[in-house]
Amino acid sequence: MVKEFETLIEAGKTAEAQKLFPEVQKSLDLAAKNNILHKNNVGRKKSRLSKLMDGKKVVKTPAKKEVAEKVVEKKEVKEEKTEEKK
Repeated sequence: MVKEFETLIEAGKTAEAQKLFPEVQKSLDLAAKNNILHKNNVGRKKSRLSKLMDGKKVVKTPAKKEVAEKVVEKKEVKEEKTEEKK
């Protein structure tokens, strides 16, 4: 449901997205109730989706891949520095 909502917003079909939004909220709340998603995670998702619907820019957290790449880069730099000291 969330992906459908996001694709409708990206396609510029805000009227359809507004009709779908209550269903998206209901499904997210149900996921929180059944402990599928944490309640804070659901709250954050609902907030971001409502901002998308209002046309505001939403900044998402960096993807895991990007974070992992930065960690690898830092490790490589550390290893280079230790090799230079030897």
